[in-house]
Amino acid sequence: MRAEDVMNFLVVAETPTLLAASAKLGMSQPTLSKSIARLERALGIALIERLPRGVALTEAGRAFLVHSRPAALGLREGVDAVREIRTGRAGTVRVGLGVGVPQMLVIEALKPLLKDGSLSVEISGGMSNSLSKAVAAGECDFAITSVMPAGLASVLWEPLYFDPMVPVATARHPMASLRRSSWEMLSRQTWVIPGAGTSVRAWFEQQFTTRGVPLPTQVISMRDYSVTPEFGAGLDAISLTPRSFMRVHPKAQDFVAVRTPADWQSDRYVGLMRRTGGQLSPAAQRLVDRIQGVARAKFG
Repeated sequence: MRAEDVMNFLVVAETPTLLAASAKLGMSQPTLSKSIARLERALGIALIERLPRGVALTEAGRAFLVHSRPAALGLREGVDAVREIRTGRAGTVRVGLGVGVPQMLVIEALKPLLKDGSLSVEISGGMSNSLSKAVAAGECDFAITSVMPAGLASVLWEPLYFDPMVPVATARHPMASLRRSSWEMLSRQTWVIPGAGTSVRAWFEQQFTTRGVPLPTQVISMRDYSVTPEFGAGLDAISLTPRSFMRVHPKAQDFVAVRTPADWQSDRYVGLMRRTGGQLSPAAQRLVDRIQGVARAKFG
């Protein structure tokens, strides 16, 4: 059984047609078909079924997929590690960056690692749930998110630093100069907040509903974008943003933290997510070590 045939099978299993899979792999469709047939001969059973509009996995194909995916990921990790030892080049480290995570965290970690030109980095942005799936599938070496994945045993998450959500506005906002505030006062304001379906949005709305206070009616939802006070400033609104913004953003001096009620409490953390049982390449591990160091120095 050839390792490349197993890797080709994994692509076919996740692609609707052989033509699309062959394009993704950069090979001709006949060559890919021969690879799958060779794997099926080695196993003594059909793995895919050819349909009029594509392919589908057989029962044996579905069973083989479950067990071959972790092995293939481990093989790729081993190849990456050996390549770095042999050539001195690290290849590409794939990093997932969650919405609301400051880019400065990765920028500061990368600066010393890029000087020798041996490291290539591919950064994918996204929501925490999509990034957890990408890490579990080996599409990202690791990810930095603000939400710990629930019920996903194939992924580990460790906190890097405490980064609660805080309301921020310009100094000219009516709430900016107040020494006291209440939930009723906050409910009457215009807010810029994350979109519906996010953990932060759910937390934000719960703060009002559990206290019997109406939700703010003037709300601008930001989906797939980190909420930054610049947007709210143009609307004379309050922006719900991570506290780290006030520490690292170059325009932080243009904003002030709005006074919150005494029982305002956000337990949000930023953490590092990796695959359970997976081994990071030496280059990926160096980047993780640097990110942990920057997190302690700038955000801890």
